[in-house]
Amino acid sequence: MKKNLLKKQILFLIIFVCSGCLSSHEVMYYTANTEIPGTGIEMKTPGYWVSQIDEPDSIIMDANQIALFNNDTEKAGVFMSNIFDNDNSGDLINLKRTLDNSIQFIRSTKLYHTNGKKIEKSFSDEIEILSNSINMKYNVEYCFFINNSDLRIIPYQEQLTDVKKELFFDAIQASRINIGTPGVVVHYSNDAEWVFVKTHNVSAWTKKSNIAICSEDELKQILSKDFVVVTDGKTDMYADSNCLRYINYTRMGSIFYLHNDKVNSKSVKIMVPFADENGRLVMRDGYINTMSVNKGFIDYTQRNSINQAFKLLNSPYGWGGMFGEQDCSQYFCEIFACFGIFLPRNSSSQSLVGTVNPAMKKELSDEDKFLLIKNEAIPGITFLRRPGHIVLYLGSINKDIFVIHAVWGYKENIQSKDVLRVINRVVVSNLRIGHDSKKGSLLQLINRMNSVNR
Repeated sequence: MKKNLLKKQILFLIIFVCSGCLSSHEVMYYTANTEIPGTGIEMKTPGYWVSQIDEPDSIIMDANQIALFNNDTEKAGVFMSNIFDNDNSGDLINLKRTLDNSIQFIRSTKLYHTNGKKIEKSFSDEIEILSNSINMKYNVEYCFFINNSDLRIIPYQEQLTDVKKELFFDAIQASRINIGTPGVVVHYSNDAEWVFVKTHNVSAWTKKSNIAICSEDELKQILSKDFVVVTDGKTDMYADSNCLRYINYTRMGSIFYLHNDKVNSKSVKIMVPFADENGRLVMRDGYINTMSVNKGFIDYTQRNSINQAFKLLNSPYGWGGMFGEQDCSQYFCEIFACFGIFLPRNSSSQSLVGTVNPAMKKELSDEDKFLLIKNEAIPGITFLRRPGHIVLYLGSINKDIFVIHAVWGYKENIQSKDVLRVINRVVVSNLRIGHDSKKGSLLQLINRMNSVNR
């Protein structure tokens, strides 16, 4: 009797402990195959796609045309801005609206801490006070980012999710900014620990410790110098020319200004931003691998665009730049920054720049979409967009359209039920992925097509 009772107690304890462990686990998913369905091994190098282009080295836009393109994009109402263009009265209204919308978002959305606990009303009240949006003034202080930094929708560093224990997404992550990016501080939090910063394609909160303040003249003087652009997916910065004393890392498309025009076989001497004890900008010597950068922007050709895209093949996906990685739209920002082309931060806005093809509609049949893309898309410079995601066109093989993209996953029908297959990296795929799901294939969901040209 006692033995049976002991067995029951042990069994109860095991069930209790196991159930407790399960309840504390994060959300788990099916993984996709290493080989994406329909993508051949030979398709995973840039040369395969470049070889199918008649004149891959023709210049698509020169420096003057790119400057005009950037100007067009800035004026197109797609959340781009010139950091030197500050209309205090108009910008104050927009800033107030942005802060109010952010507070409204966290009040109206079910959000959870990473432990699964739902945020309470008091949390949004505290954030509203911290945001300092009452009786605010529009501040203008120029700055450089001195760290690779998260930009947040609200002044709060910890992750918040809209699905319990979903650790791959953060509902308040706006973007991630590279070290060396210029910006303008327009507002401070109530405790002065956070700053609201405007950059060329995103405005949000970051920790004050992530930036160094400078004057407008200082900033313009630095921006007038010769520069290098990072062309590797990631590269490191060092405090010595032999590249031994590590400072930080940076990502593709980052720009660093030169102390002089000397470039040796091993490293390039660059200006690295730091903050002094008063939070003011100090530029110090840094060094970066010569093979990881280009002096000035690289030529905008189809070959170069595809080559840059493939340098990030298999790099992990990171929503809003989480984990120091890139999502679908940040991926394009990094690629095209190498040419001096500055894109909006989100996929919806990216699909509205350049030459938009009005014939592309979601309602088109698969056959009509295939023919439209095959006949009018340009490999390496045409974007295809579905709501919430954007991809870069590579080419068509037989009856398939192929693209490269930073993607979280796709839906697949398993035993009459849609399940998410997590890819979680940059891949080459066709547009048929997800074809047997209730949502439909990527091709069926495409509703916009545009090319990055004039």
